[in-house]
Amino acid sequence: MTSPPEQPDRPNPQGTGPGGSPEWRSTTAPTPLTPASPPEPKHTPIGVTGFVAAIVGTVLALIPTTVVVGWVVLGVALLLGVIALGQAPSRKTLVVWGLVITLVGGAASVYLSLYPPGGTDGDAEATATESTGEASQDADATESAEDETASPTGDPTADPTTSPTQQPTVEPTALPTEPAFEARDLDGTGDAVLPLPEGATYGIITAEYTGNEDFTVVVLDGAGSQIGDDLVDADGAYEGTTAFGLDLIGSDEAGDDPDAPSDLRIEAEGEWTVRIAPVQDAPELALPARSQGDVVLQWLGDAATPTLTSVQDLTLAQVTAEGERVLIEDEIAEIVAIELQAGPSLVVIRTEGAWTLE
Repeated sequence: MTSPPEQPDRPNPQGTGPGGSPEWRSTTAPTPLTPASPPEPKHTPIGVTGFVAAIVGTVLALIPTTVVVGWVVLGVALLLGVIALGQAPSRKTLVVWGLVITLVGGAASVYLSLYPPGGTDGDAEATATESTGEASQDADATESAEDETASPTGDPTADPTTSPTQQPTVEPTALPTEPAFEARDLDGTGDAVLPLPEGATYGIITAEYTGNEDFTVVVLDGAGSQIGDDLVDADGAYEGTTAFGLDLIGSDEAGDDPDAPSDLRIEAEGEWTVRIAPVQDAPELALPARSQGDVVLQWLGDAATPTLTSVQDLTLAQVTAEGERVLIEDEIAEIVAIELQAGPSLVVIRTEGAWTLE
């Protein structure tokens, strides 16, 4: 059985269209309009950038030679993540993960900086050495007791109260305890030649420079010739402490030597301040120690083997009245064990970056 054919539209008998023509009406029902769904939120460029910066910053912060750069990148990642969280409706998945990676990476970097790997091995070696020494002392005591209890077979006339000859203990040559001159503070602008204080054949120089051009400090002898390397050779602003004439420590004839330090020459474009002080004014090195740039410290402790870490090339020397021992020279210290002799002595560090000694 077939359905009847669809009836065509018919004219409206009740009315007419424009111009008197019949008005046509459709018999087909109108299609209802469906409201459009809102577009799905997308990741914002700031959120994606913060996520990538979090990963890169974490990797750099976990490498000793790039830890400072890593902290800067992590700071940028944290800032971008906070900004992305407050933006208009968008996907927050990468933003949240970026913040989590930033916080975890920063915490891990700080932990590794405070407790660098390798310290456990040093403690184990020290413990093993102490144990070996104690065992050796116990063995010596046992042998001595056995000798005392053995039957007398030696010379009956020997003096039983005679003790074996003891070897003298070798003490490190101490630095002079009394300063050879009084500290002097100087300031100026541009180039200058400054006479050293009377008796200042050796000492420390603390300099600060705020200009943008080269800054150089050298020591001159009585004839105006430069002695040794530049104390300071900075490209722009500088703040640090260096030492001069350390090879003359303990010398009684340094003051009469024409080649001894006589003047300080400064080459600069801006303002500077300089403090010339005896080595006794250097602060004491207390482990652990953290700083940046050039420093001169007094080491007054016993022999030790601290761990040195630096982010840029570094030179470290220990100076006593017997001379200078260069322990590391112009290299990046990636967790290096430094053997310090018992003090008193000076520890001189030359570098442009941050360093730790613990």
